[in-house]
Amino acid sequence: MSRLDRICSGVELGIKIRRRRRELGMTQAQLGGESYSKSYVSQVESGRTIASPRALAYFARRLGKSVSYFAAPEKNLRAELISLLSASQAHIQRGARDEAGEILGRAARLAMELQEEKELARVHVYVGHIYTVAGRTPQARLAYDEALHLYRQAGADDAIFAGHCSLANAVLASGTPEGIAEALTLVEDGLSTARSQDSPDILIVGRAHLIGGQAALAQNQLDAASNRFNQALASFKDRDVAGSGEVHLGLGMVDGRRGAWPSALAHFQRALGLLSGIAAPEFIVVATRQVAEAYSGLGQQDQAMAQVRRAGALSAGIEDELGVVWATVRLAEVAAESGDVATAHDAVGQAAVSLAAAAKSADAPESTDEADLSEAAVMASGADTSEAAAGGGAVEGLPRDGLTPWAKIHVARLCRVKGLLA
Repeated sequence: MSRLDRICSGVELGIKIRRRRRELGMTQAQLGGESYSKSYVSQVESGRTIASPRALAYFARRLGKSVSYFAAPEKNLRAELISLLSASQAHIQRGARDEAGEILGRAARLAMELQEEKELARVHVYVGHIYTVAGRTPQARLAYDEALHLYRQAGADDAIFAGHCSLANAVLASGTPEGIAEALTLVEDGLSTARSQDSPDILIVGRAHLIGGQAALAQNQLDAASNRFNQALASFKDRDVAGSGEVHLGLGMVDGRRGAWPSALAHFQRALGLLSGIAAPEFIVVATRQVAEAYSGLGQQDQAMAQVRRAGALSAGIEDELGVVWATVRLAEVAAESGDVATAHDAVGQAAVSLAAAAKSADAPESTDEADLSEAAVMASGADTSEAAAGGGAVEGLPRDGLTPWAKIHVARLCRVKGLLA
């Protein structure tokens, strides 16, 4: 038997002994009795020491099982658990949330069977990621809170720091002033913990600065956001490609708000280059929207419309009705402002259809705060929700009554387009 096989065999044996001992409610000292120390039992259960035949027979007798029960070859369950977690992470990155959720259910059951607290915590972290991307902040918070609880039980300090970052990202995604403020507090708490460590994980430090930059940007603190993003970029270097892509996206938004569109476009294109193929589709949609806004800011409306259409196609591909609404309304605006009357008229009709469908959806947001919209596009539209206070009567195909504030602002934008075309 090779050294690696002996190590794996010892780990499997230790898992079986520990699992059975805990089933009986025994402590390590009780299992060792008068023959073996608690330290020896701990080493056997962790796989650091392989139990001798005499010790195995002693443990089997006290645990009420045969020696063959513990000594028989068994599939490396922990390796299977790690494999399931890796597979779920890959599915999450591709945006396949249903598949990831199914795999995480299997991983959770296996982690509980093996009583692996750290790996069970990872399951909760990944579940939190799924909820965060889906915009379900309360559920994401619960998942991350449970992960942090398990990490604390396991004494995993680095993982606790990472968990704080994930929780900060979730509350930031809520878009509320309270969530943004809480995200900044969580980031500062995490960084404070990192500073007290001898060698904190530099990639997690970078992730904390990234989230801090996003929170500062949400508060329109552009200098603070730029500083945070640059600190994150210095931490990531070439070691976190996805993180670097998100940083460039943030820096582009900062430049866009400052009206520095050439620099903004360069950052957005860099973000797309880094994120394509590795990030969830939702991130690609956001980056594509921002490229469209940069082209619009530069007055290159044909390029802007091409990117808006691309964002709409990507949204349709992942069945994101709200993203389709954004694309059709924004296409109508850009076309009207550039004097492309035919495209604008067609886009208004498409926007009315997509908006009517999205307004009936169970996932339609009740307020503008809940929608994942391009802030630059809303500001550029000059829309006033009072224009559509009576409903969508000014736009053919839309209902007159029962529109939510989110729907009304889009109707108002379409009303403005029709005004430009009149």
